[in-house]
Amino acid sequence: MDVEVVACGTGTAEQELRRLVAELVGTDASQVRVGRACGRCGSADHGRPVVVAPRDSGVHVSTSRAGDLVLVAATRAGPVGVDVEGTSAGPGADLVAWTRTEALVKADGRGLPVLDEDPPPTWDGYRVVRLDLGPRHVAALALRADEEPRVHLERRGHDGSGGSAV
Repeated sequence: MDVEVVACGTGTAEQELRRLVAELVGTDASQVRVGRACGRCGSADHGRPVVVAPRDSGVHVSTSRAGDLVLVAATRAGPVGVDVEGTSAGPGADLVAWTRTEALVKADGRGLPVLDEDPPPTWDGYRVVRLDLGPRHVAALALRADEEPRVHLERRGHDGSGGSAV
């Protein structure tokens, strides 16, 4: 199960998200529309990003931003979440744990309030992968899946270009 991830500048994030979805469904990026959907209340005004067109694409997406870096992820494997944080004070254990937690919450789709639930949520069925973006960022990807995902990480328009597999 493959997950496509792009690390890019903020000015190209929407374009990269549409490009990834288009590649997965075999259409032109101009035909891709992304909206929002709240996993708690169903509102389209907030919540995680969702592919609106093409309808029934089966593609799950997630985005995260840290300063001028944006992570964009797309997959058909299942619900996905990404998080990235800057490491101005160094990549401490708390920051690594936070990126993993936020990626899980995004993949789950119910938002940060889920962390206040009693009992707290369990993350059975989710896989978490650390994304190597260099010493200035800590990042993680979470995916609801039975096996470890194959993550294809590409850097475009931010800290170099080209791609690499994780």
